[in-house]
Amino acid sequence: MGAPATRVARHVVHTNHIAAPWALETVLEAAEQALLARQLDAAVEFLETALRSTVDDTRRMAIQARLAHAEWLINPATAARHLTTLVDALRAGMLDRSDGLVLIRQLLWHGRVEDATDLLTRLRGAVQARPDEPGASELHDLELWLAGSHPTLAQRRMIVTTPQNRQDVFTTLGSDPWLRSSALLADLLARGNDTDAIVRAEDVLRDRHLGRETPWAEESVLLALLVLVYAGRCAAAGEWCDGLLADTPARGATTPSALAVAVRAEIALRQGDLVGAAGHARDALAQLPERSWGTVVGLPLSTLILATTRMGDYDEAAKILTHSVPDAMFSSRYGLHYLHARGHYHLATNHCHAALADFRSCGELMRGWGLDVAGLVPWRTSAAEAWLRLGNQDQARLLIFDQLGRPGLDGTRGSALRLLASISAPSRRLELLGEALDLFESSGDRFEQGRVLADLSRAYNALNQKRRARLLFRRALHVANMCGAKPLSQQLLAVSGDVGETVVPTGKSSGLDALTNSERRVASLAVMGYTNREIAAKLFITASTVEQHLTRVYRKLDVKRRKDLPTDLWAELTRTG
Repeated sequence: MGAPATRVARHVVHTNHIAAPWALETVLEAAEQALLARQLDAAVEFLETALRSTVDDTRRMAIQARLAHAEWLINPATAARHLTTLVDALRAGMLDRSDGLVLIRQLLWHGRVEDATDLLTRLRGAVQARPDEPGASELHDLELWLAGSHPTLAQRRMIVTTPQNRQDVFTTLGSDPWLRSSALLADLLARGNDTDAIVRAEDVLRDRHLGRETPWAEESVLLALLVLVYAGRCAAAGEWCDGLLADTPARGATTPSALAVAVRAEIALRQGDLVGAAGHARDALAQLPERSWGTVVGLPLSTLILATTRMGDYDEAAKILTHSVPDAMFSSRYGLHYLHARGHYHLATNHCHAALADFRSCGELMRGWGLDVAGLVPWRTSAAEAWLRLGNQDQARLLIFDQLGRPGLDGTRGSALRLLASISAPSRRLELLGEALDLFESSGDRFEQGRVLADLSRAYNALNQKRRARLLFRRALHVANMCGAKPLSQQLLAVSGDVGETVVPTGKSSGLDALTNSERRVASLAVMGYTNREIAAKLFITASTVEQHLTRVYRKLDVKRRKDLPTDLWAELTRTG
């Protein structure tokens, strides 16, 4: 008497059979404790023992649904073995409504749209017959979640709400608060309500360890992270991801960990860290077998495709695009990411019509689904870029001005301004590119900063402002190399003579080890083309101090002027600063 449930349950499990009713309850209690502690192997073992020892069909189905959740956290492909039995149980009225809602999510994950649609029809019919039943609020939440995640299945007339009455639909006794969080996050994502969405997302992430372990908690955390990413809060999302990843591996939940790594990859991509984005995406796909990802595979695959494309590794991107993906993915939000990434691969490999088709498909789907928000997929600026490559400035201009007339993130507006500059008069080009650069610096997207810097260098060179062009050229090349964007680096090197800049790749230059940290910082900024006054402002020192540092640098490196400083110093700024 008084022994912990897990200890008693282990003794019961060794007998492989539960004879007394109290023993069943003890084993189920132990399973819940193991789930909460993320001791998933133990939870599976307890639930399997309980399932074998239960004769009541309704009770068996509840236990099997819980077992499916425990296995889902380890590997969704393993949990899929329960789906057909649970679908039959729901049709026979032997599965609880809340478990049925979770089952619909699992079916959609695995692309079993037909079964999910059938179950949705049954649940909707039951609610319409008895609209005052407690299940009506849960179904309402599911409809909101569907509208933001699998829009083709959402029943629009059931989810028309206003900001005021959305808050009036309270979670009923016994319902899952994490389902409510998933619903509201998906709704805010679809509406592009960044302020409310950020507050809700951070609340969910702070509260993720509270309460009973439920299947919707995992979805809420995933949505919360993505809401921050789509709202342009990549730095904050990255910190949350790092915290989750520090926690989840030790707790044994592979699926939440893989999802967090996939989001981490998307964050790195949006920050211009192409090498990091590709690495995180590969890690995510390694944690779970590809078939376990289901329709969600569009998230890590699209990041990997776009990162390798921007890095110039077109062979790897093409190989990734040969991977089989579920047809149902293209009916989900994750299909948009995939289409967008594939479009940029086509654009980079000079298949502009194919690229345009993918970008326009994104736009048609997003508008049709009511998900046309800038932070999700910037289809307008991508399609405008394709039109420009095809020589149709009129179509490009329409899309650019359409985007500029909409509320959007700094990065999306920056892309539109960069493209507008390319088709504007030279006198207007510098102003547009300057604003675009400010916006990309604000958003933290280094890859796009590199593209704008390259355009600015060309623009100043066309105006015969050679010194400024060289400064911007060096900065653009530095950023491109830092991102791992080889095609952009190659484009810059190909035209380096046009701006009076000769860049010769070198090995590690002798003498760099002799530089102090302060000298390295000054020399790194000097090699990028900053003036003494600009370096002084950036490092909060005097111009005289900058000059003294450079004099010592020249002596140590045995060079006579800035132009002779080794290009290896481009890497020194990020290493020391």
